[in-house]
Amino acid sequence: MIITTQIIILIILIGVSLRFMVAPQTTAKIISPISQVLGSATSNLLPKTDVINVMVLPSPISQPKITAQLKAKIALRPEYTIAIVGDSMEDTMGEYADYLEHEIERAYPMTKFNLFNYGRGSQTVEEALGKIDQNFNYQTRVYPPLPSINPDIIIVGSFAYNPFTPYDRNRHWISLTRMIEKLKTITPNVYLLAEMAPLRSEFGKGPQGVNWETGTVITHSGHIIEQLQNAVGLSKTLNIPVINVFADTYNEETKSGNAAYIDPSDDIHPSVYGHEKMAEKIVETLQLN
Repeated sequence: MIITTQIIILIILIGVSLRFMVAPQTTAKIISPISQVLGSATSNLLPKTDVINVMVLPSPISQPKITAQLKAKIALRPEYTIAIVGDSMEDTMGEYADYLEHEIERAYPMTKFNLFNYGRGSQTVEEALGKIDQNFNYQTRVYPPLPSINPDIIIVGSFAYNPFTPYDRNRHWISLTRMIEKLKTITPNVYLLAEMAPLRSEFGKGPQGVNWETGTVITHSGHIIEQLQNAVGLSKTLNIPVINVFADTYNEETKSGNAAYIDPSDDIHPSVYGHEKMAEKIVETLQLN
């Protein structure tokens, strides 16, 4: 009887030992390299067991790269030359239109872009029109006359931020029309850029701004808004595409722009966020594919 009992106990102990030896091996097989490669999609292929509570998912680091590839656009041509004409709103895009360069190369990674920033601060549309056929030498940029670079696309600003003195909205409309007609003799692909809406009572009141008295500020910023509206209307009249940043940044209720898009150092020019917004809108509007 004693021997029989000892044999039974020995058999039970051997069985328990085998259970503990087998369990880790079974678990290791279930979370094997197969599940690491296939990820969560393998969950329905695995044995049902209470032991499993860990699943290896695909690395999250690879996800943004996949998303970026899916969003990448393919242009019709391998290379484009794009010229930008305007005042300080374009000049402050960067010496070589850096904000636009970053955005357009991100959107079209397989395409080469040659960008020329012909933006010059404090000039009216008439002054800019008179310099189209001249060499461009401004700050660090030295370019030949615009027609000689044979641009595929020209983006022309509204020149709304530099009204005539005395103010004349009709004169701005006519002069901007002449500018567009001139540029279309260089390339048929002309886009009109209506920049972001200005602030109203706070226009120019940053530490490096013009800091005019409030009445003058309200009047001047109102003129800018009217000329931005000129640009939007003119695009319809002349049947040319408009890059309408103005519509995206103008508040109809307050009749003012959004401070987030304006540089607080002068409360006039675009902030970094404003330039990024403008670059995104340009890339969104350009018809390259």
